[in-house]
Amino acid sequence: MTERLRQALAEAGNDAPAFDLYEQALAGGERIRRRRRARAAAAVAVLLLFAVALPGALARTGSGTDGFSTAGNGDSPSLPDQISTTWPWTATVGQAPAGPAALLVNQTLRVPSSISLPEETIAAVGATGNTYRTLDFDGRVRLGGDGMLSPDGTRFAEWSNLHDLVTGHSSELPGTDASTRFMPLAWSPDGDTLAVIRETGRRADGRLDVEAAAIGLLELSTGDYRRLLDLATTRDGNYPGVPGHMAAFSPDGSRLALQVADRVTVLGRDGVTVGDFVLDHASQLAGKGAFTPDGTAIAVVTRAACCADGPPSGRFQSRWHLRLLDPLSGTERPGSRLPEVTGVTALRLLGWWPSGEAVVAAYHPSAQLSSEWNPDRADPANDPWGFPNYYGSLRRVEVRALTDGGGSRELLGLPDGVYSIDFADDVLARGVVRPGADAPVRPVRTGWLVLAAGFVALLVAGAVSGRLLRRRFRRRRRSGRG
Repeated sequence: MTERLRQALAEAGNDAPAFDLYEQALAGGERIRRRRRARAAAAVAVLLLFAVALPGALARTGSGTDGFSTAGNGDSPSLPDQISTTWPWTATVGQAPAGPAALLVNQTLRVPSSISLPEETIAAVGATGNTYRTLDFDGRVRLGGDGMLSPDGTRFAEWSNLHDLVTGHSSELPGTDASTRFMPLAWSPDGDTLAVIRETGRRADGRLDVEAAAIGLLELSTGDYRRLLDLATTRDGNYPGVPGHMAAFSPDGSRLALQVADRVTVLGRDGVTVGDFVLDHASQLAGKGAFTPDGTAIAVVTRAACCADGPPSGRFQSRWHLRLLDPLSGTERPGSRLPEVTGVTALRLLGWWPSGEAVVAAYHPSAQLSSEWNPDRADPANDPWGFPNYYGSLRRVEVRALTDGGGSRELLGLPDGVYSIDFADDVLARGVVRPGADAPVRPVRTGWLVLAAGFVALLVAGAVSGRLLRRRFRRRRRSGRG
């Protein structure tokens, strides 16, 4: 190395800035902390955005791509070929109305006892799409008995209340007051009139002490009520009839068949009796669809004993068949050969398929229920359980179409947990079936939105707290080393 080169290198070294390792280490640590704080802030921002957006995303009504269609999409009313039970968080009709329903079902949901949500609800399945909504009645309303869907599927009547499935609005039936209440028995085909039991009395301690009761017609548009038959109670304080089997309108709405105890009375809308006959103890008005489509006959359901391999090892000990009677005299119409249904505690005629098949709901009991009903000991006039149809301890329901001549087919696939059902008459009469679908995740009821928002808020709080605790721990560790 030459002297000139050595001197140049020395001068370059003298001119180079000093390198402070300590200060650079501090600066590097500060840069790392700034990056970590920025990432933590970004994570918190994302979680906050999620907390704000999630309830809205769950609550909003979707269409097409998100699994369910909105009401009013212009499709023709139809029945799904299968349905599911709803989610525990499925929105109610009042929170997110979805339009007319093709059917309603009573369902039992498997909800953890620690979650404050109803275990028994009514689900409404859309008439023009596979929408699902719920109505909460905590098991106190049995479809086809205490509550009935209107023929066009837009309204649901239960006791003295009327629920609009299109608007989500609920109101009392006209004429309801502190001394008067109603129980719906059947809708007229045009949906303007309800056949009802009207109870009057005095209210004490929040309850109505019934002093008089009658079956009559309630005009929903005007509130006018027309009494048809007085109704006495049995010795146990119940009415001599089974809701769901006490009334049926003719297809044109001009006649109404009523059963009280064993007697069936057919009246015109003016209250004039046009037919009257007595059934044996083993028979009962078949249901709201009792009149045949042409109005020339009335169907009654008859129960007999069978099936020696009864529960819990086998089927329930009963055999049922539908008989067609003349609505004026009660004489049986010859030639009808609808197939029997066995192993159920109740059989209810919902209506008629356009092909002439009788559409029935067959109610299966729990395995522990034993058959004690005996037509020889039955007394419908004095015993509320003196009728063949029994709706206690239900396990499930199935919907079948019975063909004259012996055929039978399942019309609607129902899951376990569904134990009663009611159809919109107009939708059933169309006879159009569409592919069904399981209940979508959305929309979500308000209580679950609050729960979801609270859960996300806890996640945010946990993330922030964890970050602060880790920073405090690192500081203590560094100070301990110093």
